[in-house]
Amino acid sequence: MAKFTFPSPTELKPRQIVRVYTNEDHPESGGYSFDRGIQIWNNKGGKGMLKDDTGKEISQFVYPVLTEAEKIEKQAELQEKIAKTKEQLEEARLERKRLRKIWDELKVLNANPPSNKKEQQEFRRRFKAAAKEFDLASDEEKALRKALNNLKSQLE
Repeated sequence: MAKFTFPSPTELKPRQIVRVYTNEDHPESGGYSFDRGIQIWNNKGGKGMLKDDTGKEISQFVYPVLTEAEKIEKQAELQEKIAKTKEQLEEARLERKRLRKIWDELKVLNANPPSNKKEQQEFRRRFKAAAKEFDLASDEEKALRKALNNLKSQLE
């Protein structure tokens, strides 16, 4: 049986929802990670319990065992999500490639910036904006790649 202990000091309020992930970081929903190489629940059923620091059970969640039809339906949904995520990832890669080209062109211009002060300011603004866009596109690509790997692992 796997056991997760919230780091000290952690205070969960009544009706507060937090999630504990397997080797993932999602601060927007609790941000806790189980730090295990395999998923705890894998469509084979199970029960999770929340206990206080004295060991008294506060709450529980029963993870249902799926029927064969439900497993097939879930796999089909996952395949659909994987296909959509692959499309989004390819779009993100193309956008990143486009932004990389702009970024590279601006880097070349940066070696010999305009002499006019106003043009220099405009160039710097464009240069910073391009760098920010490129970083955002890179982050989006990384997030999509991570989401895709997560979806693929759910199929196993």
